Amino acid sequence: NSTINPEVRCPTFGGHLTTRRDVERYLEGCELPASRFLGLPCEVEQYRRTPKYYGIHYWVDDRDRLWVLTDRDREEYSYLDVYAGPEFSGSVRVRHRGVGFDVLGSALAVLVERPVGSDDADGIPDRGIDWYDIEELEFGPPT
Repeated sequence: NSTINPEVRCPTFGGHLTTRRDVERYLEGCELPASRFLGLPCEVEQYRRTPKYYGIHYWVDDRDRLWVLTDRDREEYSYLDVYAGPEFSGSVRVRHRGVGFDVLGSALAVLVERPVGSDDADGIPDRGIDWYDIEELEFGPPT
C-alpha cells in the first residue's frame, strides 16, 4: 500500500523531447475521425517542444525494487530505471523500443516494437516479447 513519489527521478533524466517517430504517431492520432469530430486541436509544434514524460510503465518486483520503463532514447534501445526504495539503483538497457514489460521472478519480459526492415512490406513495426534472465543482475548500493 505504498505510494509512488513522482518527485523521485533518475539522476540522468533531462526532460527529453519527442523523436520524429513520436511526432508521426501524434499526427496519425490527429487524423482519426474522432479527433476531427470533437474538434480537438492538433498542435504539432507545441507537442515537439514539450518534454516527454519520464516513465511510461512501472512495476515493483518481488525484491521490492521499482522498475520504470523510461521514454528516453527509445529508437534502438530502451531503458528501465530501477529504484530500491526512493534511491536510484541503476538502469538496464534492452534492445528496441519498449512498449511494456513485466518482471517475473528472475525473468524480465519486455514487449517491444522492432525496427521496420527493408523486407517489411507493410511498413508497420512488428511487435515481439524479449525475455531476459535477471537472476544474476546486481545493482550497486544506491548513491
